[in-house]
Amino acid sequence: STGAASMWPVLMDSSARNTLHPNAITIFVVLLCLSGIFSSTFTLVFAYISDTVRKRDERVSAYGLALATFGLSFTVGPLAGGYLAQ
Repeated sequence: STGAASMWPVLMDSSARNTLHPNAITIFVVLLCLSGIFSSTFTLVFAYISDTVRKRDERVSAYGLALATFGLSFTVGPLAGGYLAQ
């Protein structure tokens, strides 16, 4: 989504902002499909941790590290996308 969000203003600036891009629906559907494919990452990470980490204390720290990584990526991703869009 960071790449798509940073490319969208460029696509809209290449055409007029008042008109709809001819391939807008196609682009939307493709990006929506990609978003659906990559949205399962959160669930898969938790399933992987619960299957591979046996000790409870280590599992708790692994979940915390995974949540910290996702939180950081949700914060840094849009900031990087905004920076790259300019």
